[in-house]
Amino acid sequence: MKKHVKHPPLTKPDMGYFGRHEWAILGTTCANIRALAGEIAEAHPKIKVAYVDASHDHLSEREDGVFYTHYLDRQSMITLSKKESSNNTFDVKQHFLDADLILVNGNHFVGKRQVLVLDSSKETSLKKRLSRLTDVGLIIRQTPGFCPDFIREALPGFDQIPIVNRTDTTRIAGFFRSQLSDAVPPVSGLVLAGGKSTRMGFDKGKILRHGQEARQFLYDLLKTVCGERFLSVREEQMEEAGTFSCLADRFVGLGPYGAILTAFQHDPDRAWLVVATDLLQADEAAFRQLMAARNPTSVATAFLNPETGFPDPLLTIWEPKAYARMLHFLSLGYSCPRKVLINSDVTLVTPKDPGWLLNVNTQEDLKQLG
Repeated sequence: MKKHVKHPPLTKPDMGYFGRHEWAILGTTCANIRALAGEIAEAHPKIKVAYVDASHDHLSEREDGVFYTHYLDRQSMITLSKKESSNNTFDVKQHFLDADLILVNGNHFVGKRQVLVLDSSKETSLKKRLSRLTDVGLIIRQTPGFCPDFIREALPGFDQIPIVNRTDTTRIAGFFRSQLSDAVPPVSGLVLAGGKSTRMGFDKGKILRHGQEARQFLYDLLKTVCGERFLSVREEQMEEAGTFSCLADRFVGLGPYGAILTAFQHDPDRAWLVVATDLLQADEAAFRQLMAARNPTSVATAFLNPETGFPDPLLTIWEPKAYARMLHFLSLGYSCPRKVLINSDVTLVTPKDPGWLLNVNTQEDLKQLG
């Protein structure tokens, strides 16, 4: 008997309690933790840094947090009650989808990875929180020379963990800069070949360019800049797709929008360099310019089309944070990828060759192309 599957298997994004890249800071006072978080944020002005903390208006440091605050810039701050939000992990993550780095007051909340501050005045409280030290990446000495034996015993591989003094702000900032660099998502390629080519009258992906079908040419070309690549197709195209690695649309009837969402559903932790098969003049130089300009802290890196004055969504690098944003737009009744780009934090690039963005939709377009 075939086993009943209640829910379809989905690839979940690699996230912590609050978001993708979170670090809990613990071992010292809440004031010290907040000051340290502020310094780290100021050392990274080009990224969105969030801070998670308890409201200390009506509680001591020994109590769990009743509130947390977060900021994505230095101008605004939003306070959310734990009763309303932080008991529900789904609601909590929603607030930090745009954050590139999330710093957490580890005295009140757990974090996926931790920064341990060695402060002799907080030795007793640190003993109570040893269970939170699950993946320590950095140790900071608030008290010079202080390192109790119970810490060495609690941390396997203690000798491999970098240790810096609290006054060494350059090395602390450098640690996080390195971590963010290592966490940049890899890029996969996606050739959009699932359109019905109604205006052309035949499959545009099979137009011959450079001695190859357009879909094959672009698919092969993506190998020069991407570790892996896929052909986006409709389900009924799978049989004739041959040796391509294919992703069949799971968001049916949404055109390129559905194809991009399908790619993120396949792997939500990768960025996707998307190219449509009807961009017949796109070449390796186009891919390399886009990759060189890539900003992984943006929702996407896109060419600004000089003909329209708008970003072009069909030769674009879509970052993982675009996934939730695109689903949000879909929930509001919009399925236009260009609209997402226009209304999002996007890095725009002027193409060296505007011809890369020329869509070939009809046989007349094809004749003019030559």
